Order: sequence, then structure tokens, then C-alpha cells
Amino acid sequence: MKQVYIADDPTEAHLVKGILEQYGISCEIRGEALWGARGQLPLTSETLPTIWIIDDSRFEEAAELAERFKNGTLTSGSGTDWKCPECGEEVEGQFTECWQCGANRPEETQIYESWAGGAIENAPLSPLSRSVIEAYLKSTEIIDWQHPEIISKARELAVGVEKPIDVARSCFEWVRDEIKHIGDYDIQTVACSASEVLRAGSGICYAKSHLLAALLRANSIPAGFCYQRLNLDIDSSMSFCLHGLNTVYLEEYGWYRIDARGNREGVNAQFTPPREQLAFGTQIEGEADLPEIWPEPLDIIVETLRRYKTKDQLWDNLPDIQII
Repeated sequence: MKQVYIADDPTEAHLVKGILEQYGISCEIRGEALWGARGQLPLTSETLPTIWIIDDSRFEEAAELAERFKNGTLTSGSGTDWKCPECGEEVEGQFTECWQCGANRPEETQIYESWAGGAIENAPLSPLSRSVIEAYLKSTEIIDWQHPEIISKARELAVGVEKPIDVARSCFEWVRDEIKHIGDYDIQTVACSASEVLRAGSGICYAKSHLLAALLRANSIPAGFCYQRLNLDIDSSMSFCLHGLNTVYLEEYGWYRIDARGNREGVNAQFTPPREQLAFGTQIEGEADLPEIWPEPLDIIVETLRRYKTKDQLWDNLPDIQII
């Protein structure tokens, strides 16, 4: 087996793996297990996801495809087929240059509803592939950023702020500081969707991550979800649950994890890219940083928040998963 590509994050690794498999090249991803340690360890092939091909005889072909992905002339997925403006050749959607004459695909823009309230705008396509960026900007039942109150708050947080990275910081700090964590304040209300959390002014970590994602997406900033598995009770080695936080896509740094859970004694989460400063680290056996970047909250999270109506009920039934 030979290493053919070092990715910036697990999402990119799976995109490249998917491309290689489209061409019949079997490969595997290594290094995801240490992705959560990237803030404490040097960025090397040991802490970044790497792609290894199984059939060494196809290394050169795989390396060429990976290089084309890296320089933007090959994207994941089938995309939309297009007609070359120079030679008229019909080109498959995953290619961004014509294989006949080498002409570039016509410049594309992404259409999305702006936070200004229903107006349609054109925005340059992010370095992320179209299929990926759309998933992390979507308005859904839980991340309902098109709700009027979400749009209003998102606009308020972006007033006078020019750079997307500073808008992201503004949204993060507001959710962290102004939305109360129900555990810290003994609030019984259990909210789930972003608009519910905004209206309640409180939520558990999962709920706060839903609101933060909505505010970021309403400001056209891709946002997703990450989870940690943490020990809930330091007096019990068996009491584990999931902890919810966000990832935000920053043009300057790529995917960056942020935790708007809310600070208190012993908890000091900050927005300091590219260095992470999360609310919690993993410390004991059984705890884990889960490497996936999800465009939607996990089903088990939503089901739990919908099933239990009070904080006391929720605390006795916090969701957990088994680490294999």
C-alpha cells in the first residue's frame, strides 16, 4: 500500500476517497482516530487523515487524480454535465476543465437565500465542492435559519462587521454568552430547533449548537456539527454522554471547531483560529473526539430533545454512543 494524499480534514479525505473509487481505485483512510488531537500535536500524516491505495500499480493514476482534486480541476460527485464553450464537447460534471481542449468550465456561482430576507443573491463558490457547501448552508426543520427571528438576529450580529471570520466570531460569542446553558442555570425548558432556542434564551449544548449553526448559515457561512463522548460524572467511570459543538468553515483556515456551550468556572471556550480552545478535552479511557463533521444534528440528539420535556428528564437520558 502507498500513501497518495494527505487531507486537511476527514470531510476532504472522504471526498478524495470517493473520487478514487469512482475510477475503480480501492483505497482506505488512515489517521482519523488522531484527528481530535490536532490542537495538541504537530500537523503531520499521523494527525491528518491520509489516503492509501491498496493496489500499488495504480499509484500514478491515483496521484494524478488527487492532484487534480487539489488544484480544483476535479470535484467529487457527478455534478451537472456542461458544454465546453470553446470546442462544444459535452463534459461530465465532475470535471472542471474540458478533456478535449483544456478549456475551463464556465465560472459558476452558488444561489442561496440571503439572510436579508428572501432576496436571491449570487456568491462566489467556496473552495469546498458545491455538493458539500450546500449541505452545510441548508435551512431545515431543526436548523431553521430562514425563520424571521433567526434572520433578524443574524443580521444584527453582522452589522458593522466586514469579514466572514469576524461575523463567525460575533455569532459564536453571542450564543456562548447570551444563551444560557440549562444545566448551569437549572432551567427546565428543553428547546431543540434553532428558533426555539432563540426564543427560549436557553438550551443544552446540542440546542445551542443548533442555534449557532443557524446564525452562521443565515450569514452564508458554512457550519456543521461535531461531537465528543465525555464522562458525565467524575465519580463514575461508566457515565458517558455525547457533547455537542460546531464546526465552521473559515476561508483562511478550513474547518474549525468551536464550542458555544457557555463558559463557567473550569470552562473557557474561545474563538482563536487556527488554534482550538474548546470547553472540554478528552481525558480518560472511553472519552473521544468524534472526527466526523455532520451537516445535520445526529438523529439520536434530535429524538432525545423531542422526547424529554424537562431538564430533569433529559439529564437522566442524555444520548450516548458506543465507540468501536
